[in-house]
Amino acid sequence: MLIMLAVDQVGEYWEVIKEGLRKSHIPEMNDNGVDTYANILANLLEGKLTAFISGDMEDNKISRIIGTVVVGIITDPFSNSKNLIIYSLWVINGSEFEEWKNGFLFTSRYALANGCSRIIGYTDNQIIVDLAKKFGADTTHTMINISLEG
Repeated sequence: MLIMLAVDQVGEYWEVIKEGLRKSHIPEMNDNGVDTYANILANLLEGKLTAFISGDMEDNKISRIIGTVVVGIITDPFSNSKNLIIYSLWVINGSEFEEWKNGFLFTSRYALANGCSRIIGYTDNQIIVDLAKKFGADTTHTMINISLEG
């Protein structure tokens, strides 16, 4: 199950969220030498990004963690379309298809409730691409990333 963290819970789970960012290949420093993780934490604490824990609940506590997801809602300034972007996705030891399906359904409902018209993300993980296809994703586009040195 996906458990949305309230802003005041982010600190308690920051280390596991940060591990998920590392495992998702989010660099600790950006190209300008700015601490990426500090920016992500600030955005989580300001509610600009939202963190989810994939796991189990017992007695209103998270009892088992199997992964993390960090998402944000962005509006394309040119088309004015609102999208949920999956910023990072990490699963500790794999997961059953049913858990992925439930996570996708939960994320879809969250996106719709926030006025989004689509879920977007990028990955180099073929397993994630194959799962996204099973949920009806269009995976024909290629992300082009050109690092500029100046």
